[in-house]
Amino acid sequence: VIHLLVPRLDPVDDVERVPVRMFSTGTFVGFGFVGLILGSFVGWCFGLVTRVAGQTLFSYMILAGAIGIGIGIITGMLYSQRDAQRAQ
Repeated sequence: VIHLLVPRLDPVDDVERVPVRMFSTGTFVGFGFVGLILGSFVGWCFGLVTRVAGQTLFSYMILAGAIGIGIGIITGMLYSQRDAQRAQ
């Protein structure tokens, strides 16, 4: 199945010398998305606890989601930076 999907597989010459990138797009998108989901959930819970509804609840979710994206991206950067330092 692998040869049908990827017919030309070349061996890697030296795995130890492959440059390690500190930041990747996957890190930003993945951690940012998780931050969005968790942040909007926290905003929703905060809105329910404070007994707001409608547009105010939605604005809480948007604000908390935006904060969650920022925290998620920062966490992803720190995590990938730590892994890059371990690889060196």
